[in-house]
Amino acid sequence: MVLRAGDRRVVVTGDISGFRQESVDGYALPESARDADLLVMETTCCGVERDDRDLRVGDFVREVREIHQGGGRVLVPAFALGRAQEIALLMRRHLPEVPVRIDGMAVDLSTAFETATAGSARPLTIFGGAVAIADRPADFDTFRNGVVITTSGMLTAGPAVQWAARILPEPGSALFISGYQDEESPGSRLRKLSEQGGGFTLPAHGREVTVPVRARVATMGLSAHADRSGLLNIADEVAAHQIMLVHGLQRRQRMFREVLRVRHHTPTETTRWRPL
Repeated sequence: MVLRAGDRRVVVTGDISGFRQESVDGYALPESARDADLLVMETTCCGVERDDRDLRVGDFVREVREIHQGGGRVLVPAFALGRAQEIALLMRRHLPEVPVRIDGMAVDLSTAFETATAGSARPLTIFGGAVAIADRPADFDTFRNGVVITTSGMLTAGPAVQWAARILPEPGSALFISGYQDEESPGSRLRKLSEQGGGFTLPAHGREVTVPVRARVATMGLSAHADRSGLLNIADEVAAHQIMLVHGLQRRQRMFREVLRVRHHTPTETTRWRPL
């Protein structure tokens, strides 16, 4: 987004990436963004370097196929907007034979995606084939072999918590973390716990429930955020007079500011902007 105020121009990235996904294309930089006065850039993954996206998608597909062929089920907690639709579309493309259930707020957002893109050059078909809306609570016990995509993405609330309480104790099943996890979130705690073993405590209707973790727990690198190299490419392309970092961990941002300085950019503090 390019904002103008008098002769000043500010570019705001929002959540951004340069690679094409199933649900959206990579960013396209307008000419009006170049040589801006300020670039306000998200930094969710400014401390991360990732493999090629096709390799990461291949890892996810292989892991899901293995669990499905072994008779288990896979839970993918996902953000309702964007991530849930992306994973469902990946399943339709790469594993169309595997049953998929979409649950929680992801159902409404997936319907909205289909409606918004209908008749466009790139319509998105999410439901249909092996992809259907979860029949909850019946599917908790009857949907035994396939993939469940549901909110919330950090396991803080929603149907994902109920599904996790049932799937985590199953030795032949899996829970795949698909995106960013706040350091204090249940999803982050589960990721650490999976390396150490033990029971996992989930929020449940104002109380807590602890379940054994026997299912496979893994992080799948399917984030839609640009990594460090991608963000540096954006900074180089925009070539703004100053760069303000937002939406990220402060300790990572401090290190990233130093990298930007080495590359002859001028980072400014994340506070009220004072133009040069």
